[in-house]
Amino acid sequence: MKTDLRLILVLLTLLYSTNGLAIYKCVEKGRTTYSGTPCSTAVSPEKQTVTISAPSVPDPVNAMRLERETRQFVIAEQRRKNAEDAIAAGRVITSMTRAEVRRAIGLPQSINENGRQEQWVYKTEVGRQYVYFVNGLTE
Repeated sequence: MKTDLRLILVLLTLLYSTNGLAIYKCVEKGRTTYSGTPCSTAVSPEKQTVTISAPSVPDPVNAMRLERETRQFVIAEQRRKNAEDAIAAGRVITSMTRAEVRRAIGLPQSINENGRQEQWVYKTEVGRQYVYFVNGLTE
């Protein structure tokens, strides 16, 4: 996972390290267009070149934010994939939401709450099965 984040940061550094990007503004018959290529010779002499320079080094605060958001995204995607696999197998695993548990094993027979924790009770062939939630996710 660290390799993926490093690769993303390297790619972003390369993206921001371009020296400049030429954009040409051309006016022809009263119509203004912007292009990455110079205006044709038939275009009026109002053509101008606008140069936009990206910073050579990405802003460190934004780079850290991007790394944190990328890490959070990767973790959330892995959690979602694990939950989908568990649902398909009819199992409950850690960090599942209430909706995912309902999809995996159905509605509970009863729900007990004590403020910090929520307990879902299922009656099965071998007895009772308990599922515990804290902050909306299974423990």
